[in-house]
Amino acid sequence: MTAEPKAPGAIAIYLDREETDSGLKYLNTIVFHRRIKILTEAGKDVYGNLKIDYASHWQEIDNFEGRTIHKDGTVIPFQGNGLDQMEVNANGERIRKKVFVMPDVQVGSILEYRFTVSYEDGLVLEPAWYVQSELFTRKIHNDFIPIQMSATRYVQDQYGNDLGMLDYTSVLPDGVRPLKVTQATIGNEGGTVAGIWTLDMQDVPPLPHAAHLPPIHGLSYRVQFFYSSAASQQEFWKNEGKYWSKDVNKIAKPGPQVKEAVAKLKQGSEEQTLRGIYAAVMQIENTKYLHAGSVSAAEQQSPSKSSDDIWTRKRGTPRQITRLFVAMARAAGMQAYVMDVANRNKDIFSASYLSMQQLGGEIAIVKVNGQEQYFDPGALYCPYGQLAWEHTLAGGLRQTDSGTALAQTPGISYKDTSTQRTASLWLANNGTVNGTVQLVYRGQQALWLRQRDADRDFAGATKNYEDLLRAMLPKGMTVRLTNAANAKDGEQPLILEYRISGPVATVMSNRLLVPSQLFRAQAKQVFVAPERKVAVYFHYPYTMVDQVELKLPTSVQVESLPKDESATDPQVAVYQTKTVQTGNTVTFQRMMVLASIYINAKDYTQLHNFYSQVSVGDTSSAIFQVAPVAAAQ
Repeated sequence: MTAEPKAPGAIAIYLDREETDSGLKYLNTIVFHRRIKILTEAGKDVYGNLKIDYASHWQEIDNFEGRTIHKDGTVIPFQGNGLDQMEVNANGERIRKKVFVMPDVQVGSILEYRFTVSYEDGLVLEPAWYVQSELFTRKIHNDFIPIQMSATRYVQDQYGNDLGMLDYTSVLPDGVRPLKVTQATIGNEGGTVAGIWTLDMQDVPPLPHAAHLPPIHGLSYRVQFFYSSAASQQEFWKNEGKYWSKDVNKIAKPGPQVKEAVAKLKQGSEEQTLRGIYAAVMQIENTKYLHAGSVSAAEQQSPSKSSDDIWTRKRGTPRQITRLFVAMARAAGMQAYVMDVANRNKDIFSASYLSMQQLGGEIAIVKVNGQEQYFDPGALYCPYGQLAWEHTLAGGLRQTDSGTALAQTPGISYKDTSTQRTASLWLANNGTVNGTVQLVYRGQQALWLRQRDADRDFAGATKNYEDLLRAMLPKGMTVRLTNAANAKDGEQPLILEYRISGPVATVMSNRLLVPSQLFRAQAKQVFVAPERKVAVYFHYPYTMVDQVELKLPTSVQVESLPKDESATDPQVAVYQTKTVQTGNTVTFQRMMVLASIYINAKDYTQLHNFYSQVSVGDTSSAIFQVAPVAAAQ
């Protein structure tokens, strides 16, 4: 086998993927079994090292067994242990991985491996089968052996309620569904008889490979199980809301020390007081952004249980910090609520999926002068009155004056996030430049950059800032950071200043071709394909303005300048470029406004045409003539 006809161009495929989720004896484990066929050199490079995501604080990867099977039948077993590795994904999240280096992987090899993921004792998780992966899969078989305490209940929840119903919600191809084998004897605790749920699929296509996809959990084929005692969707969310809100209020209740602190923060108006409270809360150390191991085992086992405890410790998790902020707002006499939302970088909230697991983060809602405002104190460096983008337009469950209710957070405007990139450069006869660059970030991009470097020292942050600019400019340029202003102040714009030098022009005889959009020199054209089957999904709207001043020596004259470009997608974006010559200075300007974050596949053609025009403007060049150097006498 050298290729898969049903997956043309695939670098590797799964021959088999099996998963068994077991609640036997209340020991929650998942056993994974995989067989990968390597089809190309690229497949060998990507999958020769197996990387398995896991959450180190409540999951363990055990019993890894693997082998490489060559085309001639030679079998080479895996020996050794997995390596721990931390990676940062495109959303800026730290992902812990266990890496297993498979032996002697060759094109044509089959990699077969099995491992177990186990969870901490007492933790009951209903499985979620995301059956599509990055690779085409020939065969899938999944089993779910649920916990069953008796003939009338599967398990009890953390509040002691009997959960007597097990159901699922799914997105699957027509004719495919999980099946329940009702007469299987499981030797479970108490000797009861429980059903096993199974799913079999063949020729499962890979996940779409395209830029700007919606959250993969809301896009792929999947089956999501849930235990419940509720007779309806409305009853489930009402009951869960009651328990969740009670738990929230244990910390969101202001204690004596919190009341004392708030009394000192009170100022003239509600707005001024709340700004003071928010600033104080944002000084609390956020354990999400600390190095692994910075939170002791003792602290993990003894979490904060009151607002006073968090305020005294001066550190907490994002949820604890959010609840502390609400407690302090309440201490100031304001109406304040917590909302648990789905993180939009991973999930799209579904009310029919009866599980609180899909809600991954809490935000705060406070009435200020009679109007509700939204806050995200659990997101490090998030400015006052704003939400991190993954918590915008996100569904979830919120507190109200009369209980709880399903709700959605507001979106953000393109005016809330802006990037200004400015360069002042001198051009030399040989096509090199030197000068200064300033990058000014506000809103979501500034937030991401600050959070990315939250636990890095000065040298590490400096390197990241220099790499940030280096990735924009023509390759081979020298970049040196000279100043980083407001790097730890979320209320101010992040301002980065640099000295740069190096080649920017293509030299042809006595002519220089200089790219008009210097900051787009390494940008890849997006939405090139004329058609698309899935929606386009941007993280957040934004405004971006570039200006490059290029000062010419007397020996260099303008031959031609790029024409001004303008493009508009009425529902999505506006793009403009302009070139102005004043004396010996040529100024290139660019403006891009993205106003919408979700574009249906049926509207893709218009977006494709818009970005085609953007590409024309971004890749245009100015042509300069260089006067010949007089020969020496």
